[in-house]
Amino acid sequence: MSEVMVTIRFDGDADELFSKWQRAVELWEEEFETSGPATVVAKGEGGGLVVVNVFPDDEAHTRFGRNMGGPMEAVGLSNPQLEHLDVLAMRFQTI
Repeated sequence: MSEVMVTIRFDGDADELFSKWQRAVELWEEEFETSGPATVVAKGEGGGLVVVNVFPDDEAHTRFGRNMGGPMEAVGLSNPQLEHLDVLAMRFQTI
């Protein structure tokens, strides 16, 4: 598989951060006239917000990542902790 997963962690109030993240993604989608990556957004165990994006390949990851700074800055999101991971397997299951 060539998928790339990126975890993005923000410190602060999860509900406030979630609203900002949603708006930043909307701004990105409006600018590039396409949808963003597959995403899971969760409240962090110790607070804050955790965003997990999965991209089909490194090109999509780079396109999103290089161009997300402006929308994030516009909504007041800064200094996330990032981790980039190569996906070995993905499985979706309904229970």
